[in-house]
Amino acid sequence: MSDCNHDPPIVPGLWIMFRFSPYISSPETINHITNYIDNQTQSIEKQFIQTVYEIYHSSSSSSSEIQKDPLFVFEFSDHAAQHNALVLDQFNFNLDQSIKAQQGTQVFYGSEFRDPSLLEKIFKNHPLWHFIKQILSEGASYPLMDIPDEIRKEDLIFHKDRGNHKSALKHKEIISNIIKEDIEQGFVLILPIQTLHLIQNASLAPLGCVKQWTINKSGERVAKYRLTHDQSFLGPSGTSVNDRTTHEALPPLVYGFCLKRLIHYIIKLRAKQPRKKILISKFDFDAAYRCCHISAKTAQESLTIVDGFLIMALRLTFGGSACPNLWSCISEAITDLWNMLIQNPHWNHNLFFDPLSNSIDPPFLEFDEVPFTESKELSVTIPDNNLGKADIYIDDNIVISLEENSERACSAAILAIHTFARPLNQNDKIPRKEIISLKKICSRGSTFRDQNRPWLGNKYTKFINIFAHGQILRLGVKY
Repeated sequence: MSDCNHDPPIVPGLWIMFRFSPYISSPETINHITNYIDNQTQSIEKQFIQTVYEIYHSSSSSSSEIQKDPLFVFEFSDHAAQHNALVLDQFNFNLDQSIKAQQGTQVFYGSEFRDPSLLEKIFKNHPLWHFIKQILSEGASYPLMDIPDEIRKEDLIFHKDRGNHKSALKHKEIISNIIKEDIEQGFVLILPIQTLHLIQNASLAPLGCVKQWTINKSGERVAKYRLTHDQSFLGPSGTSVNDRTTHEALPPLVYGFCLKRLIHYIIKLRAKQPRKKILISKFDFDAAYRCCHISAKTAQESLTIVDGFLIMALRLTFGGSACPNLWSCISEAITDLWNMLIQNPHWNHNLFFDPLSNSIDPPFLEFDEVPFTESKELSVTIPDNNLGKADIYIDDNIVISLEENSERACSAAILAIHTFARPLNQNDKIPRKEIISLKKICSRGSTFRDQNRPWLGNKYTKFINIFAHGQILRLGVKY
């Protein structure tokens, strides 16, 4: 195949220009141009799959050379805290310089993902690429309004003396275990509490502990506890990190319309395919926010205290109001890649696939005894698409497809995620987990479910059941 580094021509724009140009009236000329553009489109589609193939199989610097030992020590111990303080002291407590000195380690920005120079071959013209590239190269940053040093110092003293929320104190052992695991995976940095006054533009926020529900490998609902970093909690200044965040400077959010888009697609698909089963599946990122490094400046604003140690977040926190916008840059781009794979006629999912696809259970079909019913007419225009549609709600990847295309649609999800993410490497100095939640991909909760009936009907309220964050969400649709 030809070299994929050059920008593809804007085929749709060319087609419109020539198709409706008043200077081109000859049918033969229009036919010739149409055939040319069709050939160009096929060439671009083939080129695209070749580029994805090369990136997926690449041994780039971000996948093969991240083998150095980090300067920091990631253990939940006083020894590690003291050691990390000495490392920062070598850089005059300039965190950004200390991180940049650790390029080639998992501490460096973007080390969970493939090198931006590779991903740029696919995403260069993506509307979010500017943000994505910055996040992968410099870490995700909260656009924060500054506060005077006197006010910052007063807030620090207040939060240090007050401590964490009652929920964290009640579940002290659980919080300690979560922090221990976060440290060992390189998500946070442990420091002596005495270094707090040495950290530039430092902000403290209390921790909380929230009980939630998830599913195990058998698809059963089980309780879990999540740590929350309450960066909305006010100090004496009457402000917080989240209050100081300039949301207008963040990337746009579109996930709020995810379920509405999927509902529209299902109804349109039913109208086009009145006698075929429509299936739904969901894939989860495992600890999605913890895959994304934050900038040094944001890390300094993301401090907390646990068991007498100062804990500095190195990845997105569960409590920063900017985090959905910043993480969605990555997840939306992966979903767009997923959709492009589904729609590309030159991608053969039986030949080019990720081995994890073999872990997906076969479709679990329900309501076989219920006859198909007619779809209602939509008040909005939805493009024809029989191959399937993927969408995302922050970190919950959802796909709709006909039963005959379900294997291809699921395979595209795994391939898209693993094309963007850096592969697991036995030489990694800090243990890493699979970026896709394996316990959910293998469980009934994330296999396909027959949706040939629930979206249709005349007078009943119908439901779609989607396991999101371990809880069943029910969205009623009335006709």
